[in-house]
Amino acid sequence: LHSFPTRRSSDLTGERRMIELLAMVGLAWGLKESELLAVPRNWLMQRSVFLTKLLWCWWCVGFWAGVFVYLLHSGSTSSFENFNPFEWIVWGCAGSAVSAMGNAVMNRLDFQPVAMNTNQSATDNNQK
Repeated sequence: LHSFPTRRSSDLTGERRMIELLAMVGLAWGLKESELLAVPRNWLMQRSVFLTKLLWCWWCVGFWAGVFVYLLHSGSTSSFENFNPFEWIVWGCAGSAVSAMGNAVMNRLDFQPVAMNTNQSATDNNQK
């Protein structure tokens, strides 16, 4: 019989932190670039110069993505009883930094999101 080593809780903490950082980048990208959210994003941007600037800036969107992930994290572990404004700011800054770095990496790789062209899909289906 083989015995498999079990994971230590410290191993899971590192993995969780990595997932949280990636969640910040993914959330920021979704808010700023996703075609899925284009309609509500454009609607908000047409109504407010402040929101236009907020949604145009990777640092800004990343900050609020970090705060959102922090609120999810702290809500799941302490029910907001031990809310710490310093951590709120630190998580926001972490979200800003990782989102800006993620954007820089995507720009360096010349990453272009695939736009969904529903008219082309309908044409392709009709030709089959």
